[in-house]
Amino acid sequence: MSATRSTSGSPPSATSESAVPGPPETADLGRVATLLSRHATGTPITEPVSTTDVDPASLDYGELELALERLRAEERKLSRRRDQLHKRIEFLKGGGANDEASKELLASIVGEERYVSKSRHAAHRRIDLLRAEQFRRTN
Repeated sequence: MSATRSTSGSPPSATSESAVPGPPETADLGRVATLLSRHATGTPITEPVSTTDVDPASLDYGELELALERLRAEERKLSRRRDQLHKRIEFLKGGGANDEASKELLASIVGEERYVSKSRHAAHRRIDLLRAEQFRRTN
């Protein structure tokens, strides 16, 4: 979504990032319907975290570095997804989410946010484990 700047001194348009979200527009309703259908059919919106339990002591230093970098990238991806979900949750809560479809969508997004948060915490634990192994080897 791009922000528009008004040079005429008039208030920002509805597409401005600083504008307060109002009632959903037709395009927003289409996105809501798409998300609802994805959630209703069980189509995953995020991939599960790949924190395979491998003993870090069994990895050589290069494998340890590679595993750590992959987990860090995965954690960044999960963090971005979590931020997006938080924005959607706030948007729906701010818009009232009074109809049944909005309430279902909100509940679905909240559930996904919990899943992503748990995955992110698992990635953090795995990163900490690998970093502890790195520290053990250097000291």
